Amino acid sequence: MRIVMFGILLVLLGCALVRPSAESATQREPDARSAKEFEVRHDIYTWDALAWALYKNGKYQDAQDAMRHALHFGTKDSMLLFHAGMISSGLGDNVQAQRRLGEAIRINPHFHVLYADAARRQLALLQTQLQLTAKGGKNDVR
Repeated sequence: MRIVMFGILLVLLGCALVRPSAESATQREPDARSAKEFEVRHDIYTWDALAWALYKNGKYQDAQDAMRHALHFGTKDSMLLFHAGMISSGLGDNVQAQRRLGEAIRINPHFHVLYADAARRQLALLQTQLQLTAKGGKNDVR
């Protein structure tokens, strides 16, 4: 299943994974192959792959909209929740980001060789930001 998802993600990212061209990643639009794949499959993992591709291209609100479809059925999948948490963080919704990243780690602390550690780091950063905000933005470091 993960291999299939990786293939779908590669299609959705289009040329984002090849050597960058003069065109910036945020200006690229999904190509005809990704549009065709999305027409054929409307499952939660296709929505997740689309959301993650949009997030990686800096289109956080569009990513959030796609992620709502991926999470619609309440599937408890650490990778889905990690993606959702990172998207929420990108939008500045730190409370939602903490909730989703924390849930991803609680479900499976080793859900991905790279992203599990990234989730922990992002969660720690969000918790630090929350503490600083609670202290009125004052930093106790001397």
